Amino acid sequence: MAASLVRAMADADKFDVASAGTAPGGDLSGVSEVLGERGVSFTPGSRALDISMAPDLLVVVCEEGCAACPYLPRASRVVRWPFEDPAHPPGPRLEALRAVVAGLETRVVELLGAAGER
Repeated sequence: MAASLVRAMADADKFDVASAGTAPGGDLSGVSEVLGERGVSFTPGSRALDISMAPDLLVVVCEEGCAACPYLPRASRVVRWPFEDPAHPPGPRLEALRAVVAGLETRVVELLGAAGER
């Protein structure tokens, strides 16, 4: 979801976005619908991360200490955006997805602003 937002909001010539973390896939039901409400197309898992990648920035969107969080030792900078996993929400799934997308959108706007994009 975060990668789709960055792709939609950033200059494609300035950013090469990799997505899907260490375990691409999972239950993606509702993701296209929720992103579509914001005019964003969802492209799941453009390419899986591999340990040899050396990104300028690695954004980790999972809770600290999560065993499935990606780790790229060659990343220049790592930021953590911990969000509840919407795969098993305590309430309605679409509401949980909307909350995560809203939070991600706020973080992406801040990130792009810091990069001189917005």
